[in-house]
Amino acid sequence: MVIHCLDNPIEIDEYYVNNEIYIDCEIRKQKVILNPEEKVRQAFILNLFKFSNINSDNFTIKVEYKNLDIVIYKKHVNKDFQPAQNPILIIELKRQSINILNFKDQLLDYLKLYSCDYGILSNCKQLYLYSKINEDFIRNEISLCELEDLLQYDKFNNDISLFNSAINGNLNSFLKLIEKFGKTSKFTFQCSGYSVPIEVFWLSHSMDYIFYDHCGCKSRKKRPKIMKTSFIKLISIQG
Repeated sequence: MVIHCLDNPIEIDEYYVNNEIYIDCEIRKQKVILNPEEKVRQAFILNLFKFSNINSDNFTIKVEYKNLDIVIYKKHVNKDFQPAQNPILIIELKRQSINILNFKDQLLDYLKLYSCDYGILSNCKQLYLYSKINEDFIRNEISLCELEDLLQYDKFNNDISLFNSAINGNLNSFLKLIEKFGKTSKFTFQCSGYSVPIEVFWLSHSMDYIFYDHCGCKSRKKRPKIMKTSFIKLISIQG
């Protein structure tokens, strides 16, 4: 079966099981029923992989995830720096016969809910990008190449620099990472007074202390703390 997506012919390898049409989804690693919505979804995914560098090597791509058609996350190269993060792109897809601009509010609700700066509406005929400028979302009709250029901007470079500094023992960098990821990710670090590195959640800091929790949710009781001066080095941050 051939479906045209953004003027590109996309070959979809469908097959029958008990008189039902299926396709093997490359992202979900499972067979899915090829209904009209799935045809658009699969054509869009294959179009991304074939005509752009947006793929699973440099991005984490999820399909039908948290009620979203397609959601894309930046993939960090360093295995020790994998903090929880917001998606960098949410894609909402509709059938080719549908006026996709009627679903603008649905997409914008998703972008606000997941604190995402870029969203796409498409039916494989038109592709509209909604990008956050200040506090408003501006709509533009763009190409895949233009989208790819936008996503190549790596706003995590500064975070990685802070991480590299913290693993070398820089306390100020460690505190900045706590401010950004302390409520969403697990920190493993070494400090004086402990024979092995400690793994903690829900970090914050104030005055001379770093506060944390062992179970992943902020304790109502008196929280454990260490002196900032006891910090030796950061080991990893995992979402």
